[in-house]
Amino acid sequence: MSVKKLLLEVLENLVQDDFKRFKLHLTEVGVEGFEPIYKSRLENADRTDTVGTIVKSYGEQVAVKITVEVLKLIGNCDAAEKLRNEYKGICFKINSVTSYLLLLRGSNTFKWHLTDVVLEGFEPISKSRLENADRIDTVTRILERYDEQRAVKITVDVLKLIGNYYAAEKLDNKYKGLLFLNEYIYKSNTAKSDF
Repeated sequence: MSVKKLLLEVLENLVQDDFKRFKLHLTEVGVEGFEPIYKSRLENADRTDTVGTIVKSYGEQVAVKITVEVLKLIGNCDAAEKLRNEYKGICFKINSVTSYLLLLRGSNTFKWHLTDVVLEGFEPISKSRLENADRIDTVTRILERYDEQRAVKITVDVLKLIGNYYAAEKLDNKYKGLLFLNEYIYKSNTAKSDF
């Protein structure tokens, strides 16, 4: 899930009065080094427009930080905590894939395969979305386009196509380890709830 989708999900779960208060606080609260958003930019903004404005004004990381703070200000601490935790999960996924892409010397070759080669069951990412993308942006585009499992699979497949078998194997093994760990935690939690 992308940061924008995560923020939108949070805002869609706010009742209308809370959403109005959320927008009001965005116009009053600045984050260190950032100005509050002008009231005129949020006055008629729906939830999707509000997310776009927050991300455009602050960037993804600060957008999450300020959203968490504003959610606390309007008394929605549960949503703030949930957002913080889900964002950590997104960052972990991005960092996992990014660490392997950083091993690449020819990231343009990697991006070319994402745009021109249709791997089994995967639609390519448009060239315009990757044209000026650095490695982190490339990972973000992959995770926006495909679910987590498919993102890892396509990254592994493209790494193999460009001859980087070492990075492909490491990413594949790391992801399988994460799946095993998640399954173990889930089984442990369900076993406890059975008692």
